[in-house]
Amino acid sequence: MDRRGQGCSGGHLQGGRGLGGVCAAKDVADARDPGCRTLARGLPPLFAFGRRKAARGGLSPHGHDAGLHYLWRTMTSLMLPATLAFLVVLFGMPSLIMVAKRKHLVDEPSELRKLHHRSVPTVGGVMLFAATLCSTLVSFAFSDAFGWTSIRWLGVLGASVPIFFMGLKDDIMGMGAGKKLMVHLAVGSFLVWGLGLKIDHFDGLFGLHQLPSLVSALFSLFVYVVIVNAINLIDGVDGLAGGYGLVAMSAFGMWAYWTGDMMTAFVGAALAGGLAGFLVFNLHPAKIFMGDSGSLLIGLMAYVMAVNVVQTPDVATLPGVVRPVAAMCLLAFPLVDTLRVFTLRLLNGQSPFNPDRRHIHHLLMQLGWGHRLTSAALWMYSLLFVVLAFQPEAAWGGIGRTAQFFTLLGLAFALGSLPYFMVRMGLGISSLSAPLDADGTEPASSSKPGPRRVA
Repeated sequence: MDRRGQGCSGGHLQGGRGLGGVCAAKDVADARDPGCRTLARGLPPLFAFGRRKAARGGLSPHGHDAGLHYLWRTMTSLMLPATLAFLVVLFGMPSLIMVAKRKHLVDEPSELRKLHHRSVPTVGGVMLFAATLCSTLVSFAFSDAFGWTSIRWLGVLGASVPIFFMGLKDDIMGMGAGKKLMVHLAVGSFLVWGLGLKIDHFDGLFGLHQLPSLVSALFSLFVYVVIVNAINLIDGVDGLAGGYGLVAMSAFGMWAYWTGDMMTAFVGAALAGGLAGFLVFNLHPAKIFMGDSGSLLIGLMAYVMAVNVVQTPDVATLPGVVRPVAAMCLLAFPLVDTLRVFTLRLLNGQSPFNPDRRHIHHLLMQLGWGHRLTSAALWMYSLLFVVLAFQPEAAWGGIGRTAQFFTLLGLAFALGSLPYFMVRMGLGISSLSAPLDADGTEPASSSKPGPRRVA
């Protein structure tokens, strides 16, 4: 069933009204309900909902007051998962750090591309996973919007369990790339075929609309593996992956909120709250790293959130936004960084999986920016593309969806490549332990590598 024609249904994957439900009219503009007419004029669904309730003698005789009341109720409901996850991480992390140090579950600075110079625990993802799971389930339990979206999110949470334990094992004792790929393919297949979380249309991008079922599934599985690993690869500077995750999950949650999908907004709020708590301990100098158990969890959730954006039905609250382009913008930093690095490695005759220090965060560190400034700059990079993601097609002067995509892609690559060219021009004041070789790879080291491997 093509969900794009559902109009302003309540929670676009729920098929019912719930917290974010507005109306079930297929044609918003023709709906008789005053709430739907309000939504058709471009107001947020919460105000449409308020006016609808007011018209029925519900919340208030004044639609504006009803809308504000619903806004307050909705925002407080979103604060529940965010605050709970934040507090779980804030109060639980010190104990986890203490246990990790006692058990020597730490990352040793034994590889030259690593940017820390002391032993740091690597199991921060344990607390992030616990906080996300706890706060999401509590929010679902107190919500009156339980439906298909909730069931599907429970499936996603279940799929995150093997990903989490795989990452945790890799953090503690290491795990072969082949075994990790098999787990990713199994989990990705469950998401795509079992839960229907696939990119089923391009919204007119490249002249494509609905994709054949098999093509959609295989393409989505490939995208899942790319996104999960791309986010894993940016976890190289104190605060970077956690800060990017906070920006991305807040943006995905905001998208879900404005389109009436409150259950997805709850998950986004839970992840954002947990990551905010994690940053308290991960900003430079970091007391703990999230490790693969955390970065792979963020990657899995980012894939699900991105598919949610692509599958969003047409709603008046986000008129003219090209959904695949919006999803790409919210994932611009990790995708562009990974694609850029892999391309440079191939051009130099190397394996794309050969570790080096060409990642954007490595290059900014070579320019002498330090952990805090490097992370902040890349957060701003991500925020820029969050703003661009919400721009309607009309804001681009009618250049067309495909031209809009390539314009944004070119901008993302241009900004992401600036540090590389600055370093190649000799403008850097390296803060790394050793300079890059001429081809961009790290010099040979006799040090024994630690268990944490970042490509």
